Amino acid sequence: MTSFRTIAKRAIERLAVLARADRLGLSARKPGDLVLAYHNVVPDAADRQGDASLHLPIAHFRRQLDLLQEWFDVVPLEELVGPSDVAHTTRPRVALTFDDAYRGVFELALPEMGERGLPGTVFVAPGILGDRTLWWDALGREGWGGPPPAIRAQILELGGSHESARRVAAAENLEWIEMPPVMRTVTEAELSRAELPSYVSLGSHTWSHTSLLRLGPQDLQNELALPRAWLTTRFPERFNDVLSYPFGHCSEEVAKAAEDAGYRAGMSLHAGTLPDSPSGFQLPRRNIPAGLSLDGLRLRLAWR
Repeated sequence: MTSFRTIAKRAIERLAVLARADRLGLSARKPGDLVLAYHNVVPDAADRQGDASLHLPIAHFRRQLDLLQEWFDVVPLEELVGPSDVAHTTRPRVALTFDDAYRGVFELALPEMGERGLPGTVFVAPGILGDRTLWWDALGREGWGGPPPAIRAQILELGGSHESARRVAAAENLEWIEMPPVMRTVTEAELSRAELPSYVSLGSHTWSHTSLLRLGPQDLQNELALPRAWLTTRFPERFNDVLSYPFGHCSEEVAKAAEDAGYRAGMSLHAGTLPDSPSGFQLPRRNIPAGLSLDGLRLRLAWR
């Protein structure tokens, strides 16, 4: 059920677009390229369950792609991050990324992008592959867009690992709800045999999707080095040597460890455009929640 707050928000967004606030933003747009962060794409008839903010219906995704193609050049992430010899166009550029390697991305999102000739990057955490329900979906409760805030805070305080989520769920007597296949992670075999367009790359999302802020030096090194080696060995032609931080959690210490591990860039989850020289380890990446209306997206992109 849509809340009154959501209805009011969407009405305000509609009025703003009707007043051409998006066009005003476009005309006054600050320079700089954008990187967008998605998670999963699901069939339109899929039940709202798990962390509903992460699972975008395919019809909504198509409309968003229409808008992005109207306003931007959609380019590979590697064209925006680090050195590139590709000539810059006069249109603003945007790169599309997906975290967590949900099955819906490979079954729905990437084929749709492939038909349009659009590139993308999937950030993979090898330790959570395997037809797996992720904890923020397993403990998701309607109305919260995921676990209740107090439960989520408990899990993140313990590091945000799936093991810590299991412990909290048991202590709080919470049901662990398994998701349908399209809302679970792919297996390693599925990833290996996926018929990906040549312009789809794979980046690192650490090994086990734990918060890097809570790790000691050795565990931090392992979380960063192991997925890089795993991806380099299995997907040498697809590996994009960029790191996406789980939960967007980063610090100066974590950024330095990522650089020491050999990555050429690291991306968090905060609004903003890429700097003129887009190399660094706390680069902005704007999250696109599944509940965002098309009007809301227009305004976010116009006034980025």
